[in-house]
Amino acid sequence: MNIKELQGVAGLLVQNQIPYTLGGSGLLASLGLIDQVNDWDLLVDCSLEKLKAVLEPYPYSEQKSGDYPFASQFRLQLIEQNIDIIGKFALHSSSGTVTFPLAASSIWHGIHVGAPEIWFVAYMMMGRDAKAELLFNFLLRSEVNESAVKRFIEDEPIDDAIKSKLFQLLNAYGKK
Repeated sequence: MNIKELQGVAGLLVQNQIPYTLGGSGLLASLGLIDQVNDWDLLVDCSLEKLKAVLEPYPYSEQKSGDYPFASQFRLQLIEQNIDIIGKFALHSSSGTVTFPLAASSIWHGIHVGAPEIWFVAYMMMGRDAKAELLFNFLLRSEVNESAVKRFIEDEPIDDAIKSKLFQLLNAYGKK
């Protein structure tokens, strides 16, 4: 994957005051947990119309974003750059819709990287157990964003199995 193209798109988002964070396999790579990135996933908080206007220089296609478990408002794919841009990232749970905030936890190659706690929950909900486990083990030995974890436990309709794992993270973090 070409990080320079990602940096160009991220710069364009910043120029146009569109909040974003990098997630997915890009986040895993930024943490040193994987070597190969399949595509870049950028989460944004803006309207589809504004994003389309900003991305006008790039060829893109509008993709479906609502197939279960996905509940995001929209998804655009920058074809040549292999970048998916997801608007207002959300997933369906068995008891409602879980929204994922844009919470940057670090900067990697000039890119705002999302919080690993958020992507741990997302991967659990998507059934991507191997990636969730990578993040869980990373978080067990890292400083945990306690407020992000508590937000999911207290405010979002996540399943009990995920809540249990989040409590494990809080307990482990409290013992460090």
